[in-house]
Amino acid sequence: MKQVLFAHSGGPQSGQGMGSYDLVTYLRRQLGPEYALQFPLLDDPDHPTYRDWKQLLDIHFAMLQDGSIVIGHSLGGSVLLKYLAEEKPSITLSGIFLVAIPFWGRSGWDAPEFALPRNAVPNLPDVPMHFYHGYEDAVVPFEHVLIYKRMLPEAVLHGIDGRDHSFGRGMPGLVADIKAVDAGIIL
Repeated sequence: MKQVLFAHSGGPQSGQGMGSYDLVTYLRRQLGPEYALQFPLLDDPDHPTYRDWKQLLDIHFAMLQDGSIVIGHSLGGSVLLKYLAEEKPSITLSGIFLVAIPFWGRSGWDAPEFALPRNAVPNLPDVPMHFYHGYEDAVVPFEHVLIYKRMLPEAVLHGIDGRDHSFGRGMPGLVADIKAVDAGIIL
């Protein structure tokens, strides 16, 4: 069984229409039983701190095996990138999938605790990385993902028509890409 770790968006996650809950529900249904999707929650998702995220990710990365997949949505995606760059987990990932993530720092949003360190790029795992972002995202402007793409030119950028940010109705392309990367297909 393939392990998948999902880092959620900010805000409540406890039910339909809240945060990343619907996207995770969709992914679990579409990926099926051969994927064990972990969806750990912050104790206080309305007031996230990087310290709280780091503690949560430390616990869950310790349970992952080589070949695991990580997915981050919105705030969770930007935190996941920062964590991977700073902590350099010892496991080998199959792929990194980031959905509608904000960029923190100059040219993005101002919240230094979530900003990537200057040396982030060479410290990130050398595995397939995919970004998914709505061209007219109603929460995080598309320009944020373009900053990441300039920093990480090898990453694949999937622009998505519309204003959706939560993708609660699904993302067939994300599911297909996860299965392809898991099968060793380079996209």
